Order: sequence, then structure tokens, then C-alpha cells
Amino acid sequence: MMTPYKLLYGMSLLRDKKRLQSQENENSEDSSFLRINIRDHAILIRQSEIEEIIPVLHITPILGTKPWFKGLTSFRGNLLPLVDLAILLGINQPDNTTTTDVRILVIQTPENLLGLYIDKVESIRHYWLKKVTQPQSEPNDVLARYCHLYRMQNDHSIFVLNMQAIRRSIELMSA
Repeated sequence: MMTPYKLLYGMSLLRDKKRLQSQENENSEDSSFLRINIRDHAILIRQSEIEEIIPVLHITPILGTKPWFKGLTSFRGNLLPLVDLAILLGINQPDNTTTTDVRILVIQTPENLLGLYIDKVESIRHYWLKKVTQPQSEPNDVLARYCHLYRMQNDHSIFVLNMQAIRRSIELMSA
């Protein structure tokens, strides 16, 4: 039977071994991620890139805007523009979520705050990810354009959104 000291020492050696392996592998990265669901697609967003997660209260649609622009809502006494992330990413599946699951991810842009309208927040977890240029099996080219990392799980890819690409895309589309 192992003593508590030997058990802790063994855990320490495993941690050191894992750290050395990760330093050798430049094609991986670890971080805490928010796992969201967009039209039955599991997507990860770095937790550090999200200012706040809020429920949807009231959305005022704006006529004559791009299809991905959902409208405006109130956030802490200010107007918050909303972007429907599913439409922006080109995910054209029908929306079958209940309104109780829908959330708004508030992110910071250079000019102001922006709300990303998503179907569901699933969890916050720590993941090890692989850096890729293009995964082997991706049905949506638009989604792949906004992602720069992925995680293999149950023989399919879970993508990580590149928030800088989303911010640039929204700025380009609104110009």
C-alpha cells in the first residue's frame, strides 16, 4: 500500500512529465473554455475573451441590416448590438432551442461591447487543443474560416472560435 507521501510524489512526477511533453509539442495549447452549442454544433470559446453571459430579455430588431445582425438589447443601461453567431458562421440548420436556453455572450471590441446570440451554454472546462490549419473532416467551410484550433472528441472535431477573426469580420461586413 502506498503512503500519502509516495502518492503525492508520484502525482508531482506525472505533472512534471506532462508539462515537459507540452513544452516539446508546439502544436498544442491548453486553456479554460466555454463550450457552447450553436444549432447542434459544439464550439469552444476561450473563457478569457468573454466579458459576461446574460439571458435574452428583449431584442429590438433593426430593419435594413445584415441577416446576421439580430438587433439591439439593453445591457447595464446601454444599447448592446447583437450578432446571431449561427448566421454569421454559416450554420444553416433550423433553430430548435427553447428560449430559456438562449444566451448572449458579451465581448469587448475596440470601440464598444458586442453581444453574440447563441443557442446554449453547455459548460466551462479546461481543454488541451491542437493547432491546425484545416481539420480533416469539416462540413462547413465558413465555420472553419473562423476557427484556428480544434479538439477531437468521439471521432469529430470541436472547434475553437477565433474571436479576433469574428471581430474583424463584423467590422468588414458593417463597412
